[in-house]
Amino acid sequence: MLYFWTPSKFENVDGYQCSLCQPTLNITISQNIALTDEIEYYYIFDCPGEDAFSHWVYESFICLPHFLQIRDIYPQVKILTKNTKKYVNNYFKLFGVTNMIVNHISVPRNACFSHRFYH
Repeated sequence: MLYFWTPSKFENVDGYQCSLCQPTLNITISQNIALTDEIEYYYIFDCPGEDAFSHWVYESFICLPHFLQIRDIYPQVKILTKNTKKYVNNYFKLFGVTNMIVNHISVPRNACFSHRFYH
């Protein structure tokens, strides 16, 4: 199924930060990456107010269909969120999502996807 817009893709992400009170996702890109390294895939489920329940659900988790679209292409995509609250795991389990949830990017060669309303 194709949705009305597709997530943005960023390569070799070193870090990211959501801007408070603005629909902006600030991405830091690594410049010197060995192309021989294996690439890891992440989908960013974050928003300003990282651990605020309503903000996370209505500004991040609402994009679950877009994550599922990416997961169809990259089955090993990891869920990337700085939110460490229990409800994060619970929401994904409720919808049958078993992908690994991580709080940071572990390899320099990567591709990160994010919903477009933060660009």
